[in-house]
Amino acid sequence: MDIKKLSLLVGGNPDSFSLKHRIFNITAAVAIVVALIVGIENLFLNLSPLLNISIFVYTMLMILIYYLSRLKCILEPSITAACILLILIFTPASWIFNGGTDGGAHYTVMFYGLVICAICSDWKRNLFIFLLVLIVIGLGIFEYFYPQQIYYIDKRILRYFDVISSMVITIGLTILLFLVYIRNYDHERARVLQYSQLLEEMAITDGLTGLFNHSYIYKLLEDIIIDSRRNPDKLSIIMLDLDYFKNINDTFGHEFGNKVLVEVASSLKNNIRSSDLAGRYGGEEFIVICPGIGVQEASALAQRLITEIENLIIGDGIKVTLSGGVAELDLDIDDTAISFIEKADDALYQAKRMGRNRIAEYINTRGRVPSFQPSY
Repeated sequence: MDIKKLSLLVGGNPDSFSLKHRIFNITAAVAIVVALIVGIENLFLNLSPLLNISIFVYTMLMILIYYLSRLKCILEPSITAACILLILIFTPASWIFNGGTDGGAHYTVMFYGLVICAICSDWKRNLFIFLLVLIVIGLGIFEYFYPQQIYYIDKRILRYFDVISSMVITIGLTILLFLVYIRNYDHERARVLQYSQLLEEMAITDGLTGLFNHSYIYKLLEDIIIDSRRNPDKLSIIMLDLDYFKNINDTFGHEFGNKVLVEVASSLKNNIRSSDLAGRYGGEEFIVICPGIGVQEASALAQRLITEIENLIIGDGIKVTLSGGVAELDLDIDDTAISFIEKADDALYQAKRMGRNRIAEYINTRGRVPSFQPSY
């Protein structure tokens, strides 16, 4: 079983457990494994029976804590209980029963206590770290003045074996814990990036049609106009509006109206150029930004778009039509995006007055009274 599968099994699925929760689960599981290994080792070394009892009780309690955290999803109480056990109870117990400064097991216990402290809330973290430092200082002073109360390992070789084996176990499992943490962190980071991209997409996209929403398409147009001032090039926009859309909603219902908007948006996306930008400007109004082309080329594109819409069959043989207005950017007149859009809107309203299902152009370059060209 590879590390990824093992971390999922021990720590829990990232979709159900937070990174903090998974780190605690894995740390608790590793602490249990270490306790079992140390317990078996102490049996072979014939160390103090009190130490073996202490390790057994510690192992059983850590198994209970892991069970509550991993299977019952009780996190904060489990973290607090683990800190109390590791720092306040088993650090002193293992220090006294396993040779004090000459022993090894209590350093392992302290290490996992510190790891779990790190994922506590601020005040708990500071409290338990303070208590751990205080306890270690107190144990050192206690051992100095009352060495006879410490259960030392008499044989030198056993003492060194205990210390070295504890160090090797701690280092090995620390590396494992670090690798698991890195993998979990990378997974968490990938999820954050995914959610970030999703939120960004939601912020700029119309939820119904999938086109750019009003605010974003307007910002794009403003940015393109600014670019056009620095690098003069043709720029046109097409404003499109569904004909008699209120009647469609009143006759067939809003659900069908939404379906019409989705079908129209899909047709627009499929028929504009790769360089064009389409957005939903209002309820049933759409805008297409056409960089690099003038009013005549944009009118030809607009005519193709409304022809494609006219040929659409939605639902049970229902057809809809669009009217459109086309305007070309005039840098001498169009100071803002809104003045540019107003020209296309004027042309659109003229197309409506001329009978709908057609395109009208705004062709007065001085921006006074617009003149219009009927549908082709």
